[in-house]
Amino acid sequence: MSTQTAPAGGEGSSHSTPSSQPVAADGTSTPTSVTSLDLSNLSSHPLYTAMFPTPDLPIANISRIMKRSLPENAKIAKDAKECVQDCVSELISFITSEASDKCAAEKRKTINGDDILYAMRVLGFDNYEEVLRVYLSRYRLDQENNPKPRKKNDSHANHDEEDDDDDEAAHAQYQHQS
Repeated sequence: MSTQTAPAGGEGSSHSTPSSQPVAADGTSTPTSVTSLDLSNLSSHPLYTAMFPTPDLPIANISRIMKRSLPENAKIAKDAKECVQDCVSELISFITSEASDKCAAEKRKTINGDDILYAMRVLGFDNYEEVLRVYLSRYRLDQENNPKPRKKNDSHANHDEEDDDDDEAAHAQYQHQS
């Protein structure tokens, strides 16, 4: 004895088959549930990997930085290093995106240190601003005192003069504030 099942809503069937979806008065069906996602393996989904690329920061560098804060005999689990790697990469993207928005609003192409400090302040990291402003000032002084010679075919030699003006203006503004 064989049983045939007609497709749901199929024409030519002499009897109606129960549908898993309710049928509205106009004859259209509406879904009753959303397709479930396997959240345990979300990171392998193509959309996830497109939205959240693999972090660019080397795990060895992150491990080295983490170890500086710990006693000499302390160990760090691999998943802890990977977690910090993800968090640091996300933090950098978060701050850079805000700085980029500021530059776009000001019709500039180059993000400078002051833009990063502005972004950190706007995003609520203002308690780090003063120490980073001091670091940025020292870094700029070091760059002025020890300029690196440029090669003739250096790709940076052909960048916009507008970007140079932006950097010089930001530097002059910073010096004026100090």
